[in-house]
Amino acid sequence: LYQRWRASLVANQFLYMEATNTPSFLLLDIPGTTEISMSFDANMQPVVAYVQDGAAKLYWFDSVSSGFVTTNFGSAIKTPRVALDDHRFAASNGFQLSDVIFAYVKDSSLCYRQQRDRYLTERVLKTGLRADQGLLKIGLNRKLRFQFMVSP
Repeated sequence: LYQRWRASLVANQFLYMEATNTPSFLLLDIPGTTEISMSFDANMQPVVAYVQDGAAKLYWFDSVSSGFVTTNFGSAIKTPRVALDDHRFAASNGFQLSDVIFAYVKDSSLCYRQQRDRYLTERVLKTGLRADQGLLKIGLNRKLRFQFMVSP
C-alpha cells in the first residue's frame, strides 16, 4: 500500500523492478522472455509469471525450501498472470489470509493455482474459450471481488 511498483523487461532478458522510492534494480536475468506479470506475496516477496522460450514459468518464494524457486509449467499454458488476491488484514484476527493467484489459459480453459497449495493444484474456472483468447489481467476490483479479464 506504500508505493506502486513497476516491472520492466529489457531486451527480452532482463527483468527490472522499480518504485517511486526505490531505484531500478535487476531482479532476474531470464533470456528469451516474451511476457511478464509481477506481484508480491503477503510477505512482500516478489512473484513473477513469465513466458520464456515458449514455456510458462513461475518465480516465487517457497517457504518449504526457504528460498526462491522457478517452476516450469510448460508450453501448454499461455498468458500467465499473477496477483495478490486481497491485501487487507482480516479484522477479526489480524492474520493475512491472502494468496497470490497464478492464472492462465490452458487449451480452451481459464485456470488458476494458488500460493497456499504451493501452486500444485490446478483449478478450472471456465471452459470453452476460443483459441485466440487469452488472459489480459487479473486482480481485486473496487468492490473487493477478484476478477479475471479475458480478451474478447
